[in-house]
Amino acid sequence: GAETWSDSVRPTLQKENIRVIKVYPGGMDTDFAGKAGLTAPPNLISAEFVAHETVRLVTVPRSVVPELRLYRKSS
Repeated sequence: GAETWSDSVRPTLQKENIRVIKVYPGGMDTDFAGKAGLTAPPNLISAEFVAHETVRLVTVPRSVVPELRLYRKSS
């Protein structure tokens, strides 16, 4: 899947000074469920929070291989 692809292209892209950052946002509070006629689960994280944390990863030193996993807030 996407994780394997990310891991496989990372060495090649590093040679071009391009970073590969894996982001796994989990359940986000968007209109997706409603537009699909479904009920969203409770305690979803905001898309703004996911975006903020993703941007923060870009600022970590290049020696760090960042990976972001975000999960729903507990009740």
